[in-house]
Amino acid sequence: LVGQVHAHSPNAELTRACAAALRNVSCVARSHPGMLALPTLVPALIKICELHADEPEVIDDCGDVLFHLTDNADNRDDMSTTGDYTDGIVQIINRGNAKTRVRGMRALCQLSRHRRSQAFLVEEAIGTIIAVLGMPQVPTDTRIDALKSLTNLVVCNESAREATVKLNIVTELARLLKVRSTFAYFFPLNARSCSGFSFVHYLSTLFHPVRK
Repeated sequence: LVGQVHAHSPNAELTRACAAALRNVSCVARSHPGMLALPTLVPALIKICELHADEPEVIDDCGDVLFHLTDNADNRDDMSTTGDYTDGIVQIINRGNAKTRVRGMRALCQLSRHRRSQAFLVEEAIGTIIAVLGMPQVPTDTRIDALKSLTNLVVCNESAREATVKLNIVTELARLLKVRSTFAYFFPLNARSCSGFSFVHYLSTLFHPVRK
């Protein structure tokens, strides 16, 4: 399937069918090792998206391939060794529709839990994550996935703190925290650990450096 996409003159009907087939194959966990072993998988998905830029259902199929791969915990170590997957997810989010963004943000959230992925996310994805936060009519669960991703990055990665501040995350957070459902996630009552306080604490170190 991937080889057909990379053919010299790929046929639109063929690449459309390949996207649907790859999506269906990715639903089966046993197929994942073979898919991850293909270095041309992500470039093939991006090429399909470029060929079918006006067909959101095709782009959504491509996004689902990467979503299914990241949703399998057994795959995330392998996916965190290269920035190709992060870059592919970001490109598909930027090309897709609302449904694509929902799955794409969940995929980035899954990768953000892995230290090796975080450098790639800071370099390639953090702008897209913050942009999705600022979009109107984004589902609450998707905003929370974006906030989880940023929290994982900001708490664990100093360069992420600088990047988020440069991208005006403070203003965006102030707006989002006025939304009750977002506030309830970020600052839960009676919680032993609080993502919101951790996030704000690490950002605050940029403005008031901790004395050693």
